[in-house]
Amino acid sequence: MTGEAGALRSHPAGRDAPLESVGLTPVEIRAYRALVMLRESRPNELRRRLGLTVEEAEQAFAALTALGLVTTTTNGPLRLVAAPPDVAGEGLLLKRMQELQAARMEFVQLADEYRAALPMGTVDELIEVVPRNAVPQLNDQLNSQAQDEVMWVNAQPYLAPVATYVKELDRLAEGIKYRVIYARPLLDEPGMLDVIRRDIRAGEQARVIDKVPLKMGIVDRRVALLPLLTGAPSGVAGWLLVHRCALLEALIALFETMWLSALPLDGVVALPVEGDGTGSDLASEDTRLLTLLLAGMTDEAIARQLGMGKRTVVRRVRQLMNRVGVSTRMQLGWKASQLGWLTSQPPPASTPDMPSVP
Repeated sequence: MTGEAGALRSHPAGRDAPLESVGLTPVEIRAYRALVMLRESRPNELRRRLGLTVEEAEQAFAALTALGLVTTTTNGPLRLVAAPPDVAGEGLLLKRMQELQAARMEFVQLADEYRAALPMGTVDELIEVVPRNAVPQLNDQLNSQAQDEVMWVNAQPYLAPVATYVKELDRLAEGIKYRVIYARPLLDEPGMLDVIRRDIRAGEQARVIDKVPLKMGIVDRRVALLPLLTGAPSGVAGWLLVHRCALLEALIALFETMWLSALPLDGVVALPVEGDGTGSDLASEDTRLLTLLLAGMTDEAIARQLGMGKRTVVRRVRQLMNRVGVSTRMQLGWKASQLGWLTSQPPPASTPDMPSVP
């Protein structure tokens, strides 16, 4: 088919997908697109242009008429007339949104019936066991549904490579708060600090702690996701989905306790600041070095992360100790905390004396 008729059939397949989502079939989409270009046409003429059988054409034209996308003339020979796409399309979209809302309410009702059918006294309605292979999708859904805050305790093993979890970046951009506690061994993984640095720049609040009792995620303080067996390989056991109950409250309290005792990781993305003295004006590289040192990493691991030699790490740590007048690394950590070197908050007006360390 050539000429005008051929042009009517030439549309990228990708353009049809949105229209299919509101219930139009490929034939109906072709017919409506053609009629929009022609404004109006006799049914047989349009059928021939589209290369449809009589049955296919009648079904498509009837469906478009029922959806309000096509009208027919009331005087003279029968002609099909395209309804204005903006007006007719808006009405069709409104109808579909109403249908989706009704479907959502039906799912809510089904969920209530599902829980009501459980035996009296069961915990299944509060704690569900999720198969391991369903966890990545469930995790993605929970992140998508978050309305306020997501709290994560990150530890090995991961279900998938760390770099594949990018949903957080989208939610951070939408204003969702993320607080993440990392188990210290994760910082030794190649590329992990780059991932953490990227997420902190996007708005994540990140802290590190030497050991974590379990890995878990908590969304809006209404549901938690954690492994069924602590420390088991990710492919062996399922996971627990914990809804509002005493256990969820305990998990939230555990997270908050860990958060208070964890070390802020703001320093891993510190920007260079000019100045001297013992205020918070610490060079970017020294801030990162100090953050990794207090996170418990060895000199060798710090050297790898910062791309310098071990001797350079030792020398710069000694320089920081001399700068604040201390003789041990433990004292350096205490002093750095008091001076506000590792957080965005200014140091307090007065600080208690640093404890003596033998």
